[in-house]
Amino acid sequence: GVVVQVNWISATICSSNAGTSYGTFNSCNSFCNALTLNGYTDWQMPSLTQMKAVASSSSLIGGYATGYHWTGDPYNPAMPGWYYTVNMPGGGTSAYNGSENVRAVRVQFY
Repeated sequence: GVVVQVNWISATICSSNAGTSYGTFNSCNSFCNALTLNGYTDWQMPSLTQMKAVASSSSLIGGYATGYHWTGDPYNPAMPGWYYTVNMPGGGTSAYNGSENVRAVRVQFY
């Protein structure tokens, strides 16, 4: 069988606004893709499924900012630039095209 392990950075981060934890989808996606942390360079924007899993386990994971977080999943092909977001800690979803929080993720397959 295949075992999948998802590693999260220890805090909500994004580089678009110095001193804050939020940014536009493009800036946060670029930040996740360019991130080098703990010797790893394969960080990415989390999927909707991954962020919902974090929301349901938020008391175990911790370190997240309250509010909506970007996912890499487009909301609707007819609405370019709109992506699903997940509210932390509640887990509710929404579509957005402004500035939100992000948490980078790396997925390992064994």
